[in-house]
Amino acid sequence: MPRLAIFLFFFTLSTIAQQVQDTLEKVKTPEEDPNINHDIRCVIGLSPQPVFFLDGEIFDNTKKVDEGKSFKAEDVAVYHFRPKMSVNFFGKQAVGGAIYIVTKEAEKKIKEIQHKKLGKLTQEEYKYYQIAQILRKKELPITVTGRVTDDEGNPIAGCRIENRERDAEVYTDSLGEYEIKACRWDAILSECVGQCRVVVTDNTEQTMDFVRPPLKKPSINYTTVGLVTVGGSPCDKLFALNGKPMKDKKQFLRRIKNSKEIEAREIEQQEAIALYGTQGRFGIVTVRDEKGRKQDKIYTRKFKRKMRKTQQL
Repeated sequence: MPRLAIFLFFFTLSTIAQQVQDTLEKVKTPEEDPNINHDIRCVIGLSPQPVFFLDGEIFDNTKKVDEGKSFKAEDVAVYHFRPKMSVNFFGKQAVGGAIYIVTKEAEKKIKEIQHKKLGKLTQEEYKYYQIAQILRKKELPITVTGRVTDDEGNPIAGCRIENRERDAEVYTDSLGEYEIKACRWDAILSECVGQCRVVVTDNTEQTMDFVRPPLKKPSINYTTVGLVTVGGSPCDKLFALNGKPMKDKKQFLRRIKNSKEIEAREIEQQEAIALYGTQGRFGIVTVRDEKGRKQDKIYTRKFKRKMRKTQQL
């Protein structure tokens, strides 16, 4: 029985009906059965087609599964990644999106290694660690709500709110209110206002209000600093770790990968430019980790000792 037929069967049910049959019986390919559901034919004909993964390994539709093998719905979990997110996770091969299938057996393995240190994992265990990382990124545990208004407090309806990291978007209702899912460090853009904010905490419920300034000119995709016009997007924030500017957000995320109890705040454009010049033209996300707090304590102790000696003199 071709694995492709099984995967497409799961994909159709998970993305259209949002549920899977109790038992997955053998499924024939369109060549084997001319009466196969036309919806599945349409999925097969999509261009570009999504990439399929089973327990972290890319699916090769030239391979066959054991004859007579079938999946039960309760034995698998199916995740649909939209194209933009798929490319971020799996590269250009996933330009058409990705269908990520995880078996219960893999979920069990993930639980067994979740308390192990990364350096202690075997090659086989590392495979399940990578699956866990993908699923963690897919889950959006933070709910961001807010309101979009003009400078007089009037609601702006139909304003697009976009999560730039997750390829997700919503529109404000008649009251100017919205709700969108996110993870920490995601950038939330209010397109009609031309403002972008970063989710700097891991609180499960957060509020972000956007107010359109009293400008008659439409929002544009650049800012002017002094006499220099610099291109970019409102979401191109400068990330600074322990006072040191990062090259880009990817470098920042790599640096804090193993950090715990990090503190972060967002600095608005005017103050950011005063601190970092044109680097901070879209605002700054300043972060301190354990190392930064330790350095602050050492500096504070030295400063206090110096002050006491000065007073004694």
